[in-house]
Amino acid sequence: AAKLYVASLPYDIEEEEIRKVFGVYGVVAEVHINRPTEGRPDRSAFVRFEEAYSASSAMLVLSEMHKFRPESMEAIKIM
Repeated sequence: AAKLYVASLPYDIEEEEIRKVFGVYGVVAEVHINRPTEGRPDRSAFVRFEEAYSASSAMLVLSEMHKFRPESMEAIKIM
């Protein structure tokens, strides 16, 4: 599928930051940042690519590896 669920994002994440990082792997068609969950310090988002192979590449490289903030406790998780 060309749509990814991205968890463990910083609370103050901006759409443009997500587009910049994920855009390296292909054309990002849509980014939807979910509302904060009460009591949680992080955010989640859906990222949709135009091509499924772009989503696969992004998941392989970024999941459990990339941090949007150096001070983040953990890397993002992509499903």
